[in-house]
Amino acid sequence: MIVAAVLFLFSIQLFSCAICQKDESRVQPRRKETADILRTVNEGLFLLDRNMKIGTEKSMALAGIFRP
Repeated sequence: MIVAAVLFLFSIQLFSCAICQKDESRVQPRRKETADILRTVNEGLFLLDRNMKIGTEKSMALAGIFRP
């Protein structure tokens, strides 16, 4: 009985890993596309969080607009 339960939990773990890898393979091209857009756009695009801080994803042109 315990062996069956362990095998069942192991099969659930394998199934969830397969789903995660499938999701990651769909997300990766979108991340690359977003990075390409932000790298090549001439406008200063960025997102603000709730604390009004610029997020990690921003266009390269933003550095030229907000010079330190």
